[in-house]
Amino acid sequence: MATTKPTEPAPTFLTLPCELRQQILLDSYTPQINADWKQALWEHSEEPQNTQVKGWTSVLMSAFPTIKDDISYVGDIASIRSVVEFRATRKARSRMLSRCFRFAVRF
Repeated sequence: MATTKPTEPAPTFLTLPCELRQQILLDSYTPQINADWKQALWEHSEEPQNTQVKGWTSVLMSAFPTIKDDISYVGDIASIRSVVEFRATRKARSRMLSRCFRFAVRF
């Protein structure tokens, strides 16, 4: 008589290794430049509060309360990336404006 191997249950999102789960969560976030960014870029103020990341992590925590630590970690990474991107955008904009100003002053 033939014996069959017991089948293992298919992996689910919650049974994946935490590193893979965190990468999937991070890949699910798509930042948007919003009015807070635009205003802060013009006013040269501090970085805007990252309400998008907070809202995204809040939704994820509601959907997956058992992995709050993973979601919190990924939210921190997304916030850091957002600040880095904002600062790079502000620096590039500042360089562009100073070049335009120097060009205008020559004439």
